[in-house]
Amino acid sequence: MNTPFQLYARSQTTDENGFATRFAGAQDQIRKDPYRIGLPPVELGKRFIQMRMPFETEFWVAENSSGAPLGRIAANLSARFPNTGFIGFFEGQSFSVANALVQEALSWLKKRGVDEVYGPVNFNTWLPYRFRIHPDSSPVFAWEPINPPEYPIWFGEMGFSADHLYHSDGLDGLNGILEGTSKDYEKALKAGYTFRPADTEALLEKEVPILYKLSMPSFRENFLFEPVPYEFFKQLYVPLAKKADVSLARFACDPQGNEVAFFFNFKEGNSMVSKTVGVLPQARGLGLSNAMLHSAAQAAIEQGLSGSVMALMKSGIQSESYGKKQNRIWRHEYVLFKKELR
Repeated sequence: MNTPFQLYARSQTTDENGFATRFAGAQDQIRKDPYRIGLPPVELGKRFIQMRMPFETEFWVAENSSGAPLGRIAANLSARFPNTGFIGFFEGQSFSVANALVQEALSWLKKRGVDEVYGPVNFNTWLPYRFRIHPDSSPVFAWEPINPPEYPIWFGEMGFSADHLYHSDGLDGLNGILEGTSKDYEKALKAGYTFRPADTEALLEKEVPILYKLSMPSFRENFLFEPVPYEFFKQLYVPLAKKADVSLARFACDPQGNEVAFFFNFKEGNSMVSKTVGVLPQARGLGLSNAMLHSAAQAAIEQGLSGSVMALMKSGIQSESYGKKQNRIWRHEYVLFKKELR
């Protein structure tokens, strides 16, 4: 039997802080083990919800007659792409709740001229997006999409189709990475490039401004890229500054000492996780991605790490080659959905 519920929109409330608390806290109350890994703190969620964004947004919470949350969703217009919208921050206890939330979000977007919707996307691709599909018994991680397996099934039943596929690979070592990247590393050194680790003691104050300066032009041509305000970007690194070991992150500096690229690597258990690489347009084609990965792998081996993870790669892109010389232990797969409203 379906539980009666009511949808509440942020735009209809007079208590924005109270609504933000309900919305941000709903995930913690709805999620059950083992899908609670990596849930953001309520206060961090509230900061994103209350932040004034350069695009129109709306949020809904589904609650039962006692005020307990049964689901939530957000919708927003794209800041860069006309007639494009996103739905995200999705949770639902049942298909009926999920369908009501999604249809409400789609109706809101269609009224604003949107004819192409991507989901799940929390505002844009800077925040978590995608669902994991085909779950297995391999370890899960806080940095990847974690969701109940029914979520992507429900999206398919609601008329969404898979638009892009992604994956993360767990590899059995680091020596193959060293071997495969050594030529580019030596070539970059001879050309006057240097590589430095991230300053973990001053990540927010020193490194995040540099990352922001590099990221905006480096990612501009990436799929669904949208520029974001610096304060929004900084909030992404607040949790990392408090608990993650990012000593394996690397910056590439040109012969004049200016940062022109970065490779965001971090420790996870006994492995080095390689997640995000950005290279300024003028520094591309020089093998700097491989060179930075080589430098990071050297440090990881020196620190006693024995495994590696190539994280959240878009299927079919060049970065898949990083792990070619390693044996794959596991693969996690993810999907980004799309729906036409025309």
